Amino acid sequence: MAPPHNAEEMHPIEHVNALDPGPNPQEKSRIPTGAAQIDWSGSSHEINGRQFQGYMPGAYSLPNNGDEQDRLDIQHALINLVLDGKLLAAPIQSPAYVLDIGAGTGIWCIEFAEQNPNSFVFGTDLSLTQPPPTTSNCVFILENSETAEWMFPCTLDYVHMRNVGPCFDDIRTVLRKAYMNCVDDSLEGTALQRWFRLVILGGQRQGRDFLKAKYHKQYLIETGFVGVEEKMRQLPGNPWAHDRKLKEVGRWARTAFMRTVESYQAFLEFAGLSARDR
Repeated sequence: MAPPHNAEEMHPIEHVNALDPGPNPQEKSRIPTGAAQIDWSGSSHEINGRQFQGYMPGAYSLPNNGDEQDRLDIQHALINLVLDGKLLAAPIQSPAYVLDIGAGTGIWCIEFAEQNPNSFVFGTDLSLTQPPPTTSNCVFILENSETAEWMFPCTLDYVHMRNVGPCFDDIRTVLRKAYMNCVDDSLEGTALQRWFRLVILGGQRQGRDFLKAKYHKQYLIETGFVGVEEKMRQLPGNPWAHDRKLKEVGRWARTAFMRTVESYQAFLEFAGLSARDR
């Protein structure tokens, strides 16, 4: 039998796994199927064997196939863990009418509707890949929230967005619409580094600025929102942390990121990387 690896000689990932033999999140609590929920809009189409939304071709570069839907659910579970099971961090109680922009698989909308039976939840997306809601207080709408005129039959109490970096040409357009539709008192040298730089470059060439998140608080204030709070959370990319919760967050973050590498290939293409290099 070969002697154990010296920790200093091990690859970083092997070292993490040796220190933390716990299962990956999908092995413990969820097994992604890779099977796509049907796009009820009937507008999805395939490009190089991958399924994309066809409602507004070119408006969103990530796929909407089964693997991508699994990734979005894993991403939801990751953020749910970071927020200690809370679906929102905004200081609001019992909102009557809620809008989730970029609803994805609909998991946030459905969970919020189930937990808040007195709320009515609208979810908008370029793909209608959400399963039928389990409650009557949730509905999904095929819409581009940046370009379409919002036609909700009510004033909104809460507008929710999450991980919308690839979604908009200018998020301030969406924030202005949210403000107008809300009630008055609402609210070196590593391969990884190169990958991030190429994704950022590809996003910029497509009109998507992944670095604008640091300005979102100011955008909200400029739009007219009051009581804006910005909270920073620890989110390790691997289960290296000693803290039990952060270790669990790291497991989910690692799983979510590995799915992201595949989904974000379009941005590498926009950055000029050949198919062989991707």
